Amino acid sequence: MDPDHWRQRCEELIRLADNGGLDYKTSHLERERGYRHYDRELRAQQLRDAQQWPELVEKMRADLRPRKSHSPCLSSSGLRSPSKRGSK
Repeated sequence: MDPDHWRQRCEELIRLADNGGLDYKTSHLERERGYRHYDRELRAQQLRDAQQWPELVEKMRADLRPRKSHSPCLSSSGLRSPSKRGSK
């Protein structure tokens, strides 16, 4: 799965969990259409799982939180230190 697609699905699920919309969205996805739509069924099950296990939503929230990264080539000001090579 494309990382941006995964992120978008997690953000939607978190938003729905926060505003109480999981049940409404799940019911909408499970609505009878006269044919079987496997992707809608899968997404509805994912939303039901999030309702049953709120810790999944918290795990997604943690996974989406920006992580601090360390870049050894950056100084504390965020700029590259001048190179000592070639200086006399």
